[in-house]
Amino acid sequence: MKYSVTGKIGGHTYIVIYSKLPALKPRLTGDDVAVKLIEIRAQALQGSILGPVGMYFDRDYLNDPLAALFVIREVFDEIVEASGDVPEAPDVPGGAIC
Repeated sequence: MKYSVTGKIGGHTYIVIYSKLPALKPRLTGDDVAVKLIEIRAQALQGSILGPVGMYFDRDYLNDPLAALFVIREVFDEIVEASGDVPEAPDVPGGAIC
C-alpha cells in the first residue's frame, strides 16, 4: 500500500508519502517539515481515540494507513490532493450511533 497527500501548512505546500509493504514497518516520507510535524502530532495523540466509527485507534497511528491519514489530515490546514491507494473508512454499520 502506498499513497501520497499534498497539503498546505501555513500557506506552504508539502507532500507526504505513506508506504506499507508486507512484513516491513510503515514509512512516512516526503517533505521533512511535514513528516516531522506528522510524527510529532502522532506522538502527542497517543492514547486519544482517533478514526472512523467502528475502527478507532488509540496508539501507534502511523502503523495503520487509515489512522495515519487521520493524523495527516489533522496536521495539514488544507488537503490539496490525495492519490494512490488512499484508504477509505468503511460505511457506518446500520443501527450504529455516531
